[in-house]
Amino acid sequence: MFTQDKLIGFINLDSKTAGFYTEEYGILVQTFANQAATAIENARLFVLEQKRRENAETVRQATTALSNLLDLPSLHAAILEWLQKITPYNSASILMVEGKHIRIAAARGLPFPEKAMGMVFPSDNILCKIMSKTNEPLIIDDCNEDPRFERWGDNTNVRGWMGVPMITGGQVIGYIALDSHSPAHLHKTMLSPPKPSRIKQQHRSKIHVCLQRRVNGLKNWKS
Repeated sequence: MFTQDKLIGFINLDSKTAGFYTEEYGILVQTFANQAATAIENARLFVLEQKRRENAETVRQATTALSNLLDLPSLHAAILEWLQKITPYNSASILMVEGKHIRIAAARGLPFPEKAMGMVFPSDNILCKIMSKTNEPLIIDDCNEDPRFERWGDNTNVRGWMGVPMITGGQVIGYIALDSHSPAHLHKTMLSPPKPSRIKQQHRSKIHVCLQRRVNGLKNWKS
């Protein structure tokens, strides 16, 4: 099944009769398969657009809620709570830059939070340096295979990890660390929803036309 010159799948037909399928059948089914592929791709794009809108609304709600909090403990707790709604995690922590050091200011889901809370380490930590340089999230698919990862607070269950720099006024003031017990579970797209420009306008138009036809069909049926 091809759409936009991209192979997205196959249709498999079986028959109990030997030699049943002919070249004519092949041409006919191929034509149908390409039409089906277009419909499947449009449905995928529609789901992506819906997910993007849902993520954007969640981020908007989170921003509104956080802007009303002024004390740091409540703010940190709210940040970790909203993050769980944006992207599921097993444990998470907030790391604040304090001069030449970084301190774990808040945590959620850690097996031994008392060992991690308030922990201080040098700001030249390799992972933090990378995030500060790129101003982008950093992902480790499998912490067991990456020597750069340090298990703060005896959190031995972490396999997948994502760090995100907190930037304001062009300056990194801290980091958010998300942990997963499954490798390769965290993705940048979780905190960076797909941009509308990635969904081609022609596909969005096709989706709109299809939906409009369904609505019109329902109206005609009811009348």
